Amino acid sequence: MSAIKIKNLSLLLLLLMPCLVYSQNVTVKGIAKGGEGKVVRLKTYSDLISMREQLVATAVIDSNGLFELHAKISNTVIATLYIDYYAGELYLEPGKTLELKINNLVFNDKTDMVNHNLDPLNFTPEILNAGSSELNNSIHKLNIQYNLFLRKNMTILNSRAVQTKVDSFAVSMKDTFALVKNEYFSDYLTYRLATLELLTHRTDNETLMMRYVFGKPVQYDNIEYMTFFNQYFESYFADLTRPVNYATFDRPLNRQKSFAAVLDSMGKDTLLRNEILREAVLLRSLSSFMGMSQFNRSAILEVLKQISVQSKFERHRNAAANLLWTFTHLAQGSPAPSFNLKSNEDKMIQLADFRGRIVLLNFFTTWNTSALEELEVMRSIYPKFSDKVVFVSICCDREFMKLFYFVKDNKYEWNMVHLNNDYDLLESYGVQTLPYFAIINKDGTFYKCPAPMPSENLEMVLNAALNKK
Repeated sequence: MSAIKIKNLSLLLLLLMPCLVYSQNVTVKGIAKGGEGKVVRLKTYSDLISMREQLVATAVIDSNGLFELHAKISNTVIATLYIDYYAGELYLEPGKTLELKINNLVFNDKTDMVNHNLDPLNFTPEILNAGSSELNNSIHKLNIQYNLFLRKNMTILNSRAVQTKVDSFAVSMKDTFALVKNEYFSDYLTYRLATLELLTHRTDNETLMMRYVFGKPVQYDNIEYMTFFNQYFESYFADLTRPVNYATFDRPLNRQKSFAAVLDSMGKDTLLRNEILREAVLLRSLSSFMGMSQFNRSAILEVLKQISVQSKFERHRNAAANLLWTFTHLAQGSPAPSFNLKSNEDKMIQLADFRGRIVLLNFFTTWNTSALEELEVMRSIYPKFSDKVVFVSICCDREFMKLFYFVKDNKYEWNMVHLNNDYDLLESYGVQTLPYFAIINKDGTFYKCPAPMPSENLEMVLNAALNKK
């Protein structure tokens, strides 16, 4: 083989190498007593700017409490293990296996009646295999010490008195974890302490920027780096003395709706000259701008759409697409998530069954007083709309038989189906409190989500949906 061919082959292998090692297997297995028969879900974040979760593996816990999950990851990442409404954080490292023991899982009427969005039920997995435990155990130990420090010093966090304590705590933590050689943890510790500096105003913002951000790579997968990053840049442009501030964005964002123009205008800040950093800061800022009256929502969505297509950086295209989804997936005209659930009459009912008709969808439980009151109001308005609107109520009780006897006793006339512990469906509809309502167009897209409750002005909104051209 000629020298030129060998050189070209070597170059090709170098180009292909990142693809060949891009992802590695990771296994999470263990025992979860009390969760027998439950589905266990493993989720990671698609990116740490939008914080949109993605499902990477599922399994059923067997009758002995055993489960095993397999996924592929390219970098060390934070993940969440879900067992129904319980959740536990862990960190996954490429090529490693985690053997877990999960304790204290209890499923009963008392735990069912907790609003798990407002008051989540969490567990801390115990890692059994020592060879894979260093990262998770070190982070767990650090977090305990950090939270203890905050509780002890809560009353003086914004005073000068806390500064010496912050310095002492930082030295103590560096000494405590001096023998931990895990690179992810080293950066995690650095930025956890940086966040503490930011929180207590221990160090001025310019120094923090130069010490922890400027001239350094954006660590997209390190949760503590991104926590510091997101908090630091949350109101970065609120300072009117900066060369780039909120007013700077009016023309390129609100009026021109141009990704290129916004990015160019941000370049006036010498600390943001690096294009990668500048784009990352732009994504973080656009997320903040969505809730501000001085910024045009449609303009933000348009710029995010441009970034999702035009950015040179795959990470940024992905984050922009996720932010777009976050801001629009429940908006009017977005497709309503499908479902296929069992009714109280033991029939499978799909959303697609009702294509061509308006659907009023609601989520409820048989023990929630407000939900039951709204069902009774629904009963009163059902005759007015029964020939024009399909009513579907999804019962979120843990057991199917709760729905069966509930309908038998109350004799509702419309479709009543059971959630079957499909928490992904709840998340896809944005359900955080019950009762919850949505109105779906004839073509399967959202008309209003969330929609008003029947005791409010639901009838008016239903009529508007029916009269929509």
